[in-house]
Amino acid sequence: MTGAWNESRDPFIRFFSGTATYRTSFQWSPDRSGAETVLDLGRVCNMAHVYVNGKALGLLWKEPYRMDISEALVEGDNTLEIKVTNSWGNRLIGDSALPMEERATRTSWEFYSPDDPLPTSGLLGPVRILR
Repeated sequence: MTGAWNESRDPFIRFFSGTATYRTSFQWSPDRSGAETVLDLGRVCNMAHVYVNGKALGLLWKEPYRMDISEALVEGDNTLEIKVTNSWGNRLIGDSALPMEERATRTSWEFYSPDDPLPTSGLLGPVRILR
């Protein structure tokens, strides 16, 4: 699922702060020209660790959310794993509407109130493989 976590109807997702993992598989055949193959994540809030076929390829934390994935690709079946991490603002805002004993977070300062807008979070895409 790509899309903004903060727009989900599910409160667990809407107020989630942490890391979520996206996984998929795809077929790939090499380009005979030797051109690099680039993964374009589109828009990410806030950062993404990318793995292709289990190989860690790096962290994307600012635009453009793109990287060369050529070195990790194999002909045929490939796996893509993207670990997206957001800030803890969503959880703090969600918790601010709860009684103290039901909150998942504890802070020494009230950073947010229940009426504050949720920060945009998640893998917003579109995710594309470019040659």
